[in-house]
Amino acid sequence: MKTTRLMVLSDTTDAPPNVGTSYLAHLIALVFLLVTTILQTELLHASSDSLQITLEPPGIYEIATGANSWTVYLNGVIDPGADKRVETELNQIPNSPFNVYLNSPGGDFLTGIKLGRLLRAKYAWTHIGIQNHGETLPSPGECYSACAMAYLGGYYRFSTQGSKYGVHRTWKEGAFSEDDLDVGQIISAAASAYIREMGVDAGLLDLIVRAGKNELYVLSDTEKNALRITNEGRAPADWSLQLNQGLYYLRGVQDTMYGQGKFLLLCTGQSLGLHSIYEAGVAKSQSIVKGDWFHSLLIDGRNVSLGVPYRILDDNGYLNAMFVLTPEQIRQIVGARESVGHAMQVLRDAPTFVGYRMDFNIDTPNKIREFISACSSKK
Repeated sequence: MKTTRLMVLSDTTDAPPNVGTSYLAHLIALVFLLVTTILQTELLHASSDSLQITLEPPGIYEIATGANSWTVYLNGVIDPGADKRVETELNQIPNSPFNVYLNSPGGDFLTGIKLGRLLRAKYAWTHIGIQNHGETLPSPGECYSACAMAYLGGYYRFSTQGSKYGVHRTWKEGAFSEDDLDVGQIISAAASAYIREMGVDAGLLDLIVRAGKNELYVLSDTEKNALRITNEGRAPADWSLQLNQGLYYLRGVQDTMYGQGKFLLLCTGQSLGLHSIYEAGVAKSQSIVKGDWFHSLLIDGRNVSLGVPYRILDDNGYLNAMFVLTPEQIRQIVGARESVGHAMQVLRDAPTFVGYRMDFNIDTPNKIREFISACSSKK
C-alpha cells in the first residue's frame, strides 16, 4: 500500500490559529473534508501492520500510595478491528483506573473513532508516549490522524513534553467517484459528531482540512489547550442557576483527576451562604469532620479565611461544609476573575491543602455578580 507523504506545517505556533466557529465556516470545512477523505488512505504502512497492545499492572509505588492504576500502551497502526482487540484486553483489568499511552502514525479513521468511544466509556486517561522499558516515565511519542481521534476519547487528556499530535486530510489521486463521495460523507459526519461528543472545540475540523494535499498539521500546546484537545486532568466546569424546593442557588460543578468539587452559593433571604462539597474519599472526609481543620476560600488561587463551618458532615466520602458568608468574603468572591474554591488545611500556613479549585467559564463572573445582586435585593 502506498504510504502517504507527510510534511509538518507547524509545531511551534505560539497562538491558536484563526479558526472559525460560525455555522458557515464549519459547513465549508465539512464539505472540504467530505470530498478529500477516502477510506483506507490513512497512514497504513503495510497490510500486515496492526496495533500492538501492552498492559502493565500497578507497581509497588502505585499500590503503596493507593493509586492502583494500570498503564496501557497502544503502539502502531490502528487497523480495522483494533478497537475490539483493545476492548478484550481492557476487560481483563480489574475495577481500577488506567492510563493509556498512544503512539501511532494513524490508521483506519473510523476505527480510531470507535477506539476513542471505548476509552471514554472506560473513563481512561490518555497520553501520547512510548513504553520505556527500565525507565519510570514513557518516552515522547507521536499520534496522528486516526490516533488523534482515539486520543480525544480520554476523559482526562494530558500533554507530554516532546510528543506530537497531528491531523491531516487525505487525498485520492485521479477523479472522484460517487462511492468516494458516499464514504467521505460518512467519515465527515462521524468526525463532526464525535468531536462534539468528546467536548472538543469544533475548530479542530478546520485544522483537519487546513493542511494541503497529503500534508500533516502538528498542533502546538497552545492550540491543543485552546481547542480543548488537552485538559490536563480538569473537565470543564459547569455553572448554572438552580431552584429546588424554594431554595435559589448558583451551582458550580467540576470533575478533576483529584475528585469532584461543587461550589454552591445559596440565597436564603436573610444572608448569602456557601455549601461546599468535595469528593475527598471516606477516610479523608471523616478525618476532616472529626479534626480541627482550617477552612479557606480559594480566590484566583489566593487563600481567604472562611472561619468555622456551621455544619460539616461526611456523606460516603463526599465532604459537605456549610458557611454563612461575611460581607468581605462576598466581596472577594465577586472580585474573582478566574476561579473560586475551598481549601482545608491542618495548619493555616501549611504548604498543601485538601480541596478543589473551580474554573470560571467566560460568563461565570457575570453570573456570580447577578446572582449576588438579586439575592441582596430580596433581603
